[in-house]
Amino acid sequence: MRNLFRWAMFATVIGAAFIGGAAQASTVIFTNRTAFTSGLTATIVDDYGNPGYQASQTDAQMNAVLGQSTYKSPTDHNSIYGGMLETVYLTCPGVVRCTVAPAYEIGFGSTALSSGGNVYAMGFDYLDSYGAIATVTFGDGSTQVLNLLPPIVAPFPDTTITPRFVGLTSDLGIRKVDITGIEAIGYDDWTDTTYTYFTGGMLIDNLTIGGLGKGSAVPEPATWAMMIAGFFGVGLMVRRRVVLAA
Repeated sequence: MRNLFRWAMFATVIGAAFIGGAAQASTVIFTNRTAFTSGLTATIVDDYGNPGYQASQTDAQMNAVLGQSTYKSPTDHNSIYGGMLETVYLTCPGVVRCTVAPAYEIGFGSTALSSGGNVYAMGFDYLDSYGAIATVTFGDGSTQVLNLLPPIVAPFPDTTITPRFVGLTSDLGIRKVDITGIEAIGYDDWTDTTYTYFTGGMLIDNLTIGGLGKGSAVPEPATWAMMIAGFFGVGLMVRRRVVLAA
C-alpha cells in the first residue's frame, strides 16, 4: 500500500508540473488592432477626442478626463494635435539639447481594469514621425522594447499618412509604458567636435487597455497524455497487486 501511495503521489506531481508548464507566462506582440482586441473580454479606449481634452494641458488635467490611465510628461505639459497625443518632446527642461532621454510615462495601476497594479493588454495607434522607443514594464519589473515603425505613406501624389498599431498581451501583467526619443549624433562647428543628444517625435491615439488574465489555463493535449500515462501506470500497479493477492 505504501508503494502504491508513492506511485499515486508521483503521478500527481508529474501532472501538476506539466499543468504549470502549460500555464507559463507568455507575451504576444500585435501589429493589427482587430487581432489584438478580438481576444479581450473588456477594454477601455482613450481616443483623445473627448471634450475634456484641450490642445494644451497639465498631467493632472490629462489624468482627470477619464480617470483611468495616468499620464506623466517630462515637462508637465501635454499637447494634442488633430485628436492625437504628443508623447515625445524635442526639448528638455532648462537645457539647449537633451543629453538624457526624457520619458513620457503612461501608467495602468489605477484603471478600472487593473489587477494588482497591472493590466493584461495594452496597445495604441501611433505616428512615429521622427523616431521613438516604447518600453513596456511588466508586473515583475522586467521590460520589453516595442518595435515602432515609420507611418504608412501613400504613393505620390496622395499625401495621406496612416498611423500604425502596436499592442501586446502578457500574463505577467503590464504596469506602464515609457515612450522616449532616440539617440542621435550632432556636430558642433564652433569646437569641431561631435556630441550625443536625444531627439524624436511621436503621436499616439486610441490607447487601449484590457483586463489582467485570461482565466484558468487548460492543459495542452501533450500534458493530458502525460497525466493519463502516469495514472495508467498506477492502475497497472493496482491490477498487479490484485492478481498477486488472488
